[in-house]
Amino acid sequence: MSNFSFNIEPLDSCLLEEAIELFRSNGIVKRYDQEQFYYKDQYSKAVTIRESGVLIGFNATMPAILDNNNQALWSCDFIIDKKYRSFGLGTKIKKFMLESFDCPIYCLGVSPIAQKVLKKCGWLEAKGPKQYQKIIHPTSIKGFLFFLVGKMYQFSKIKIYTKTLSNSPISFHISEELPHLKEFRGFFPVSGSEGTLKIARSYDYLKWRYSGADKPYKYLSVKVNSKVNALVIYKTLNNKIDMVDFVYSKGGEYLLTLSFEYLEKYYYANMIDCLISEAFFDEILKSNGFIKKRYAPSFLYFNPNKEVHNKFY
Repeated sequence: MSNFSFNIEPLDSCLLEEAIELFRSNGIVKRYDQEQFYYKDQYSKAVTIRESGVLIGFNATMPAILDNNNQALWSCDFIIDKKYRSFGLGTKIKKFMLESFDCPIYCLGVSPIAQKVLKKCGWLEAKGPKQYQKIIHPTSIKGFLFFLVGKMYQFSKIKIYTKTLSNSPISFHISEELPHLKEFRGFFPVSGSEGTLKIARSYDYLKWRYSGADKPYKYLSVKVNSKVNALVIYKTLNNKIDMVDFVYSKGGEYLLTLSFEYLEKYYYANMIDCLISEAFFDEILKSNGFIKKRYAPSFLYFNPNKEVHNKFY
């Protein structure tokens, strides 16, 4: 058997170039923004496998902060060169990762094959975010059926607004830049039952995760009395709006309804996709004509403290 070396390496520009070439040689196109792996003045780490110095296995990590201020990691962009997939390297690199980091590690959107590997290594599965979709202008028979189902939801449910905000002046602002911190009313912890894993969304985290010249995201700020009470982070592509995050301060959760109404008027989109975790939003989304998709990205985690989570936000 070849002499493989397992390593922890900084995700600098040199390693990213090697990773891009590894993905390319396996038929996958990858583009990286250097800033996404550089958080709070340090590079993220990657677990690598090399043979005689050549990169043949790669698993990136990205930082995450939990709502209790504890450090965690996202595991992402995992690949083993197709020429080396009969050596059990997938299981070995995951075990090496767990031995190398002493904080919780999370993985979202895991393939069935990768799930088997992770569970063999002691990872557990929890309820992840749900995928919702609203068809605005159907372009197929299937789309028309989803459109009708969404309308049935919409007419059978009363749209949910807050009484506390109903008499306050509300304004909407779309920008390609994250609003300044002083514009926000404040960030509040999301609610959740015991056993719920919550990723903190501080201003620093949002700035690192979503802002930057190469990022495709736009921001819809919903202001109440001139302060941002809710922020929708989304991207647009081919007549589709894809909401990737929703951040709000106290009372701002109800502004999701008004946000969707504004986006529908602002863009001529055929559909809106929404990935969201809190069960509270299920009724709000259905009252706006969204239907819950059967598919939802899987979520697995490994906690060295053996804590068990039943849900993820």
